[in-house]
Amino acid sequence: MVFMIPDKNCRIGCILNIVFSSLAIIFNLFLLVFNIMNLNSSIPTVKTKEVEWVYKIVIIFTIVYNVLTVLFLIPTIILTTFVLNGKLKSHLIPAIFGIIFGYAVGGIVMLCGKYNFKTEKIDDNSDETSNISLSNN
Repeated sequence: MVFMIPDKNCRIGCILNIVFSSLAIIFNLFLLVFNIMNLNSSIPTVKTKEVEWVYKIVIIFTIVYNVLTVLFLIPTIILTTFVLNGKLKSHLIPAIFGIIFGYAVGGIVMLCGKYNFKTEKIDDNSDETSNISLSNN
């Protein structure tokens, strides 16, 4: 059986990536609700329609940005969890998503870590307890 094992740096980067991406999702959802509430309100100090029109366009662009950020952070967390469990073949895509959309340090630490193959031969006839060594090294 062949599976992948992240080393300590890759695991720390995965944990940082998951934590800060989760915080970024919460923050962007808060900003999304705040911007949707401000979409129908007008600026009280501005009397012209041109400035109010520009204000609404900026609010719409920030809403689109917040939605896209949340949509890219959710797969970042899922892919990083797969890397942490050793189910992906490479750790590059979650690390790059973590650098771009999440907290950059988590993705950089993931890239500094190694994600190695580990092969394990399983014999159907052998007993699993015979492979355990009791030496204290």
